[in-house]
Amino acid sequence: MMQPHESGRAPLKPLLVCCRPEPGRQVDPWEELPAVPGLAPWEVALSHSAQEAGLLRRLAPQARVFCAHEADELIGGLGRFDLVVVSPLSLNTLAKVALGLRDSFPSRLLAEAAGHGLPLLLDGRAVPAPDASFNPHLIKVYRRHWDQLLGGTIREFTPETLSAAVAAVIRTRRAAERMVPATGRAVITRDDVLLAEAALQPIRVPRGALVTDLAREEAAARGVSFDFE
Repeated sequence: MMQPHESGRAPLKPLLVCCRPEPGRQVDPWEELPAVPGLAPWEVALSHSAQEAGLLRRLAPQARVFCAHEADELIGGLGRFDLVVVSPLSLNTLAKVALGLRDSFPSRLLAEAAGHGLPLLLDGRAVPAPDASFNPHLIKVYRRHWDQLLGGTIREFTPETLSAAVAAVIRTRRAAERMVPATGRAVITRDDVLLAEAALQPIRVPRGALVTDLAREEAAARGVSFDFE
C-alpha cells in the first residue's frame, strides 16, 4: 500500500489505527484501503483484540506496527504524523472515545491525536444503520455516539471516499498556509474557519492576529479550535 505523491511536495505522514473487526466482518486493510496520492507509507497502531484476531501477521510484513505495549512510544511521537485513519473502527472503541474513556490503546491514542489537532478519518461501516437488524436500543446509542464525534477535525470515510477525503485535506491545508501573511497583522475571518474545517485542522493564529467575532461564533458552531502562537 505505497502511495505516490505530488512531485516537490512532502507527503502527509499517515497513521492507520486498526481495531478488532465486528463479528461477521472480514477485514484486510491492505486490500480495502486504496493507494492514496499525497500520503507517505503507512504506520499502524493495532489494538490488543485486533492482534488476537490475527491482523498483526497480515500487517507487519508491510508496515511498522505498534502494539498495545508500545502505546507510550507511539503517543510520545504523534507529532510526526499528519493524519490518523481508523479502519476498522469497532463499536467498543467508538463508544469509549465518545464517552471520553481512555482505558484501551485505541481510545487513548485517538484522544491524544484529537488533542494534537490531527485530522481523524473514521471508517463508519461498522456503525449500524437506523434500519439495521440490530438491537434498536443499541442502534440509537451507537448512532448518537457517532453523531457526537463527527465534526471539527473528525470525519467519516469509506474506502471509496478515502482518496477524495485526503485530497481535500491536502488542498485546503495548502490554501490555508498561503493565506497566512508573512508580515503584518493577520485577521482571522469566517472564511478561515470554513477553510480550517475543510482541512480538518485547527486555525493557526499568529501572534498579534485579530480574530473576528463572526469567526469565533462560526468556529464554536462547527467545532473548529484555535491554535494561538
